Amino acid sequence: MRNPYLERFEEVMRRPRPAIPDLSLLTARHELVTEFAWAVPNEAALAALVALSPILEIGAGSGYWAWLLRERGAVVHACDVTVGAGNNWGHRKTWTRVDEGDETTVDEHPECTLFLCWPPGGVLAAAAVRRYRGARVAYVGEGRGGSTATPGFFDELERHWVEVQQVDIPRWEGMRDALHVYRRRVSDVTEGALTA
Repeated sequence: MRNPYLERFEEVMRRPRPAIPDLSLLTARHELVTEFAWAVPNEAALAALVALSPILEIGAGSGYWAWLLRERGAVVHACDVTVGAGNNWGHRKTWTRVDEGDETTVDEHPECTLFLCWPPGGVLAAAAVRRYRGARVAYVGEGRGGSTATPGFFDELERHWVEVQQVDIPRWEGMRDALHVYRRRVSDVTEGALTA
């Protein structure tokens, strides 16, 4: 199936690298991020997410990951605090339907896997995970101290979630992002966390 971001990424990465780093790779990354998404999806990550359908993607941006997942048969509810081309993340276009929504949208979809792809700093990701009452969280990004999310987000994951799967994705130079899949800790379910 089509994945134009991956194709373009691979094309960029095949280019010869100068001995002294220049700005061409940073320029290419900026162009592709604004056209597609912050993280580069591959078939392994997409297949892992399709297996977790239905999905609620908070912070969907351009909708690129949601588009690929829908093309592969997943049910995806995609939302972002700002929608459409030229949203806060600088995306030039929207790849699929992305509705307006924030962390409170998790209340409408407790049956879905919560999916966050490269959540920025700020409270959205931590608030969404804290509020979410479902059983699974999938997160694409770097770990604590990296370029994605906030310490509060990682605190929530460590307190209430167990990582059950990690899938490598293509990485821009200097990045350490991957797909991480979590399930809620059994103690949280048995102690009534889901009814809070």
